[in-house]
Amino acid sequence: MKSTLGIVFVATIVAVSSAAHVQNMSAAMPEIFARHHVMEFIGSHMRVLSQQASGKLPFSKEETRTSSNAIAVVALTIPYLFPDESIVGQSTDAMDSILMNRDDFTSKANDLWMAATALSEVADVEQLKAGLGPVGQTCRSCHSAYRK
Repeated sequence: MKSTLGIVFVATIVAVSSAAHVQNMSAAMPEIFARHHVMEFIGSHMRVLSQQASGKLPFSKEETRTSSNAIAVVALTIPYLFPDESIVGQSTDAMDSILMNRDDFTSKANDLWMAATALSEVADVEQLKAGLGPVGQTCRSCHSAYRK
């Protein structure tokens, strides 16, 4: 519970700091800026997990839990970072097909949440290796369907 609260706190700080940067941006859509940073946040935690799985970093159950929970928490925000007006006619990697497939898009974000939540419970590097695949697959599934 303490770890989850820490993740929520960190995610809130990321969101607030992103909002502060948005105020200084000249970009047309702050949602595009925010989702870019959310995806970078997910990517940074995936790198930690991948490096542990490959042996580049030593396995740490706590670090695995922290990174997995961080991914799970922000996965829940993904559908809200893609309002219609931030996709149509904007310079973005998001495909218009998100608009016609909202349920599938939201389901894919939920799949990421579920896979990352399951990964947070691993006890050793072998379980990490096995659980990391489904997390990566959820990312690939969404990106192949909805990213240019």
